Amino acid sequence: MLSALIRPIRRTDTLSVAKRYYSLFEGCFLVALGIWFLKSAGLLVSGTAGLSLLLMRWIPELSFGTLFFIINLPFFALALKTKPLAFAFRTLLAMLMVSTLTDLMILHIQLETLPKVIAALAAGGLVGVGLLVVFREESSLGGINILSLWLEDKFQIHTGKSLMWFDITLLMVAAVTITLEQFGYSLLCFVVMSSVLRRYHQMNHTVPESEKK
Repeated sequence: MLSALIRPIRRTDTLSVAKRYYSLFEGCFLVALGIWFLKSAGLLVSGTAGLSLLLMRWIPELSFGTLFFIINLPFFALALKTKPLAFAFRTLLAMLMVSTLTDLMILHIQLETLPKVIAALAAGGLVGVGLLVVFREESSLGGINILSLWLEDKFQIHTGKSLMWFDITLLMVAAVTITLEQFGYSLLCFVVMSSVLRRYHQMNHTVPESEKK
């Protein structure tokens, strides 16, 4: 079973396995950095990460990482049922990395001023590219990402499109707790992120038989 968890697509040697998981770390780092930009500017990010940032306003005792991981657990259970075991394992690892890295950045990196437009543009690009790297390594960050990949597999709905509509729905819910300025810049971030995904994410990655075991 352990060999199934670490066996990468079309890669068999130990060095290639290490490269795959380092690449996964790179993607998670970019996503965490994007979340930090938005948290610092008081904006929202996509999916369950955005929900976690929103809940931090109401439950300040819990960190972003704690909320993010708890919220994603039911979606991780979905991944266990609908995706190969290796995909689920990498998703759990990615969830842990994003939770930990984001909390460390929020705790140790401080900026006195951060223009919201810069935060929105930078975070949209960082999160979009980070997700591309994570998806390329046959993984996800849990939550809406898993649902988006499932919709893509079953109904050919592109991940970028579904994520954009989920994010707009989140913004509608959050509209009662954020200012109009925050709303506008958060929407800008979502559009940038979705644009990156729609232009560069390739649909219908094939999963080899060895990973379906």
